[in-house]
Amino acid sequence: DGRQLQIDVPAGEVTKHDSVKIIKGEGMPQHGNIFNKGGLFVHFNVVFPTTLSSDMVAKLKKVLPPAPQVMLSGEEEQVSMQPVDMSQFGRGAGGGRSAHEADEDDESGGAQRVQCGQN
Repeated sequence: DGRQLQIDVPAGEVTKHDSVKIIKGEGMPQHGNIFNKGGLFVHFNVVFPTTLSSDMVAKLKKVLPPAPQVMLSGEEEQVSMQPVDMSQFGRGAGGGRSAHEADEDDESGGAQRVQCGQN
């Protein structure tokens, strides 16, 4: 209808990525009664920066709550995280087999017998 709506957001409120909010009475008009409107749903797509300068990181640390402290035991393994193409999810590096598929050694068809030695 060409109108512009002003929405007051409380100071300090954070809009999360992929969140949805509603503006009641500003959506599509009801069939047969154009003055009765439904809710206008607003889906937020928050775009995050790809990198941050060290100055920006320092400024963010001043305004954000501190990160939780993690207790390390010294037994942790060092690993790396990499970007991934989600279309490859579930295809695994193990030749396409899932963890639920039987191993060749387990194909005997049931429980194995165990002999106990007695003296």
